[in-house]
Amino acid sequence: MLITWRQGVLVPAAKIAGRIKEFHFLEKPDILLLQKMLPVLLPFQKWSVEEVARFSSRLDETIYLTTKPVTAEIRQLFDLFHIKPFLWMNGIYHLENANKEQLKSLISSMKHSRLKDLKAAGNGFCELMSSIYYADPNTYKDLSYEAPLELL
Repeated sequence: MLITWRQGVLVPAAKIAGRIKEFHFLEKPDILLLQKMLPVLLPFQKWSVEEVARFSSRLDETIYLTTKPVTAEIRQLFDLFHIKPFLWMNGIYHLENANKEQLKSLISSMKHSRLKDLKAAGNGFCELMSSIYYADPNTYKDLSYEAPLELL
């Protein structure tokens, strides 16, 4: 298995991370959330298990380097997606069974909510995911147009 659960901490496989590293911030339900949300938020990328593991590792390292108040805010943001009544109100009964349309609707309802905090949470989650993705040097090509063939 690519990502294993060991002593209460998710561990990416050694062949992906280069070494076994325990996550400092992410928890087991967060990985499921990322597996479901990344294809919705960044649909132009093919999200294999390996790609999700790499992304999870970068996200965890980035959050680990933030201050404690910021880490606490991000933890609340991730926990929001694990609150059952919140998901039920948006038509999602089990996160693992949610399809792309339901997740798009969830993010859209958060971003267009009349509640400031919910709107900020939706925008913050999308911004966090895209900033982690584009901070990776391997994704710099996604930031611009390809050069015309005659220039290559």
